[in-house]
Amino acid sequence: MFPVTQGRRSRGILRPHEWPGEAGTAHAGGTPEAVAPAVALVSTFQAIRQLLDTEPRVALNAVQFVAGRLHDLQRRHRQLMTERVERRVARALLRLVREPGRRVDAGVEIDVPMSRQDIAKMTGTTLYTVSRLLSAWDDRGIVQSGRQRIILTTPHALVALAEDLPDR
Repeated sequence: MFPVTQGRRSRGILRPHEWPGEAGTAHAGGTPEAVAPAVALVSTFQAIRQLLDTEPRVALNAVQFVAGRLHDLQRRHRQLMTERVERRVARALLRLVREPGRRVDAGVEIDVPMSRQDIAKMTGTTLYTVSRLLSAWDDRGIVQSGRQRIILTTPHALVALAEDLPDR
């Protein structure tokens, strides 16, 4: 799923049992849209509030979820501020292939349509930079990329880039 805000898609993959963000608050900024068959439970803010008041375990789970989201945002902010673009893009591709990935003959495919512009937005860089990196990685046999399709052909090489490991 990804939010659609003001008519524009802003990619963010939600995995099973994840919440789409601040839905139900005054700051809700988008509408989740499924890119694959999905079931979503929808409730009113009052019903959720009542559930949190009467079920302490649910409230604790909500706090843990929000704390995890905050930790993830802090980590991604630190990466945007301190890491090289090549490393950020490699990490994003590995994150995307982790859950919605599927094995194909050539390697592991990111199983949702993903444009270079989507990846640029996710990693805080430009379309040009993502295109240049994917083309270079394609030439090196690390990925195969096409129109909204990316296959990791040599995932361990991408891990080396993401973790900034020395070349062998």
